[in-house]
Amino acid sequence: MRVVLEQNSVHLWVTYPNEIEAPALLLAYQALLSDAEKIRWQRFQFAKHRHAYLVTRALVRSVLSCYVDIAPSAWCFSVNEYGKPALMAGQTTLPLQFNVSHTEGMIVCAVVLTHDIGVDVECLQKKHAVLKLANYCFAPQEYNDVASLSADKQSKRFFEYWTLKEAYIKARGMGLALPLDKFAFSVTQPEHLHISFAEDFDDDATAWTFWQFPFAEIYLVALALQVPTTTLVTLRVNTVIPLQGELANA
Repeated sequence: MRVVLEQNSVHLWVTYPNEIEAPALLLAYQALLSDAEKIRWQRFQFAKHRHAYLVTRALVRSVLSCYVDIAPSAWCFSVNEYGKPALMAGQTTLPLQFNVSHTEGMIVCAVVLTHDIGVDVECLQKKHAVLKLANYCFAPQEYNDVASLSADKQSKRFFEYWTLKEAYIKARGMGLALPLDKFAFSVTQPEHLHISFAEDFDDDATAWTFWQFPFAEIYLVALALQVPTTTLVTLRVNTVIPLQGELANA
């Protein structure tokens, strides 16, 4: 199946690894892995982590092959000095950019042309000491917002900030090398997500567009795209079982 990806259009692909159990399909996923991926896959101690990794790699490889006539097993990847994955140069003239994230029971892969992109998904049922974490990794105004809420609302607000911050640092390709307290989000108006930066932080808030939305009731997804806020960008969300081609608009 060939999918057309237009400029300033983001495709988000979603899969649920716990629903993928067919032995033949899992063997097909194993056949896609590179030698390095096979080594990493085999190093996971727990079966659920091996399974999640296997499905993640199958998702990324099969999704990329929806756009270009390259076999899923043929893709080669590189990582930058901070560990962000990308396509190895020279495989296609199509300027595909992608990012992937996973949490318990859900995996997402975001694809766009040209622009830097980051995605994060979190399960809202995770239990954390949210105030302790927020104090450690949020900007002061973000922490104060979480702390001002009643205990039953703090966890959801924490994940609203956390997913956006994760998506942003992944889009920048620098991960936790970026100081998390030097940039802050405003989430009180979900339809107008906004980022701001400390004076000594080198970035431009108008150069970024963000999305955030709940998914399947218990998940929260955030996307960061380095494109001006004035640019009209479309977002398409699909659910998929890798290699089965069972796509449906989510």
